[in-house]
Amino acid sequence: VPAEAGQKISRETRSSAKEERKDGVYRIQKVDTQVSDGFRVYVESVADGEEFSANVQEVMSSLSHREVIKEAEWSKVPVELQVNAKVNKGKVVEATILTANKYELPEEDTE
Repeated sequence: VPAEAGQKISRETRSSAKEERKDGVYRIQKVDTQVSDGFRVYVESVADGEEFSANVQEVMSSLSHREVIKEAEWSKVPVELQVNAKVNKGKVVEATILTANKYELPEEDTE
């Protein structure tokens, strides 16, 4: 590494992740059950296509929330999630799903 580049890298301060709510409608891409304290869900935002993984803590989630997530994955339908996220440089680096509810598609006016 050239000296000038090394100095620049060492001078830049490390940016810390900021807490942010990421509530919205998501599609469940896949579920990873190999996590020791719950499971991890890979989601994609219906609104903007943002993708990230989120933890679902076994002790924090009710059976109904887990059923909603399972149904959304198996049926390939969107789900409404409340998510606490840590965002760094515009990218979600850590997330936890707080609640999951069935998403009702808006009625279209035929008039």
